[in-house]
Amino acid sequence: KGEIHVYDPNTKKVTLAGALDVFGNKGGGDELVKVEEGLLGIELDPDFASNGWVYLHYTPHAKIDRDKRMATR
Repeated sequence: KGEIHVYDPNTKKVTLAGALDVFGNKGGGDELVKVEEGLLGIELDPDFASNGWVYLHYTPHAKIDRDKRMATR
């Protein structure tokens, strides 16, 4: 699992925002050099202040629907 945490500078506390099933190292040799895996990027929506959307670019396991919108508010 890949966990995503949020830091609040006002309270100085860290909370768990969510977790994703991500792809991890399952082999060896050349494939470890050629494969991007896990959480690759996080970006705030341009209108984040009003809509609260955060976009995650990650490598899921093959059994996970890759075209899915997940939301937790």
